[in-house]
Amino acid sequence: MPHIYDQDRFQTEPSAVLLDLDNTLYPFEPAHSAAESEVLAMAAQQMGLAVKHVRAAFSQARQDVKKRLGPVASSHNRLLYFSRGIESLGRKAQPLLALTLEQTYWNVFFQNIRLFDDVILFLTALKGSGIPICLVTDLTAEVQYRKILFLELENYFDYIVTSEDSGRDKPDPASFRLALELLQIPPERVWMIGDNPQTDIDGGRASGLTTLLKKNGPFMSASQAHLDFDRFADLHKFMRDRKWVLY
Repeated sequence: MPHIYDQDRFQTEPSAVLLDLDNTLYPFEPAHSAAESEVLAMAAQQMGLAVKHVRAAFSQARQDVKKRLGPVASSHNRLLYFSRGIESLGRKAQPLLALTLEQTYWNVFFQNIRLFDDVILFLTALKGSGIPICLVTDLTAEVQYRKILFLELENYFDYIVTSEDSGRDKPDPASFRLALELLQIPPERVWMIGDNPQTDIDGGRASGLTTLLKKNGPFMSASQAHLDFDRFADLHKFMRDRKWVLY
């Protein structure tokens, strides 16, 4: 069951819920690992190199892109990682190969994307009880919208805020601020649910939100969340027991 760290935050139901996407509503790693393996094998074959050399080049390119651009949506762009990685291997610009790798990555990624158990149960309960939902997620709008469609979540969100919309990745307050502007609800009446203690929880707390940590993936360290939980079924039961949702 959920572990509550601040009882005062849960005396009444939320007036709205903000939700992270990656590693909160679905596990990122299985889809990413399958896509990355396919891309590395393809790039190695096309360039006549060992997979380990391509992996090292692409990993370094990712670090370089993120360092150069900072915490903005374009810093997650895999086309940039692949393009810079190819160049670092001494092949100069190869836009066709970079585009092919990027398209292959996402094609394989979407073939392997799956929701966590009971996400639909939880979202349906919120919608049925009239609680607005806003997705607050880093990365570009185009990629995140495609994930939403592949996961068949398009009918659950009242608003969608990406870091491309707000201009900065979480934990910067820009995305939280934009979400609250769209909802027109004070932050103390809004929940933020995410998996990352730094971006979702620390960022949410700094914006005055009630924060709920979904415990999974690589982020298992202690956080300052007001509540944490393992499964959406547990969070759903927590809300049903208090008659905050009806389904």
